[in-house]
Formats: sequence, structure tokens, C-alpha cells
Amino acid sequence: MTLPASIISLPSRAFIAIEIVLDIAWHSGGRLVSSNDITRRAGIARRSLEPILQELTRAQILAGVRGPHGGYRLARERRNITIGMIFQALQHEPAPPSSDGEKHLGGGSASSLSQKVIAPLWHDISQKIWQELSPLTVEHLCQRADAAKIPSQGRIAADFDI
Repeated sequence: MTLPASIISLPSRAFIAIEIVLDIAWHSGGRLVSSNDITRRAGIARRSLEPILQELTRAQILAGVRGPHGGYRLARERRNITIGMIFQALQHEPAPPSSDGEKHLGGGSASSLSQKVIAPLWHDISQKIWQELSPLTVEHLCQRADAAKIPSQGRIAADFDI
């Protein structure tokens, strides 16, 4: 039996942050990627995108260049950026999940069943997800994008450079 994606899903800010970093890694081709391009490709509202870009830049996962031809690039090599680092860059996202804040996960009640059975179970599942995701690198994600044959605008642009 497989669980529906809605049951085990990344918090939305973490999901967006991973998508932003992967978008830049996949589409940059050594060039800066504008926030407009990310918004267009990912369908992420600009008001959601900008604060996350700032947090990723402060954490030195991304490097930003201001100005009319500005944009973002990875601040380090793809193989040196892990999903765990991206999670930790977000000020309001916990690094590995803890059991403290999970008593009312998903609107659960404060009942004994919720606190003593469901919350610990969810904590165990969250820890397993964290252990699987944390060491993955942006390079791993790019390899998956390549295997899925997702076109890279960076590669297309690089093919036409002289």
C-alpha cells in the first residue's frame, strides 16, 4: 500500500526552496537566473519567492546579483549543497523534525490517542523522511532531472554560445 502524497509532503516553504535551488542549478548553464524566470517556470508567486531567495542567499546556498541584468546562481557546487542545508537555511523550518511541535500536526487533537500514539508515529516517519532527504545533494536532483529528460534552458543557451 502506498500513502497518498498529501499525507507525506514537505512543508510548502521547504518544497519551494528545494524547487528554487534545483531550478537555478538546472537552468543556469553558468548564467544568472532571474526571479522572473523562476516564477514563470515554477508558477511560484513572487511574494512567496523573494523571502525564500533572501534566506537562501543569507545561508550562502545562492549568490545574488542586483541590477537590471541581475539574478541568482548557486554559491557553491551542486554536489556540495544538500537538501538538509536547504532546510536549515529556512528560518522558520526545523532542521530534523522534533516531537515537540507535532502534538497537533494536521489539526490533530490534544487527546491521549493523538499525543501518545499518532504524534510519536508521525515523529518516527518524519525522522525517516529526514534521514533519506537530508544527505541528498542538488547534484542528485539534477541527475534525476536528466534521467527524466527535462529540458534545461542552460544547456540550450550553452549550445549556442561561441
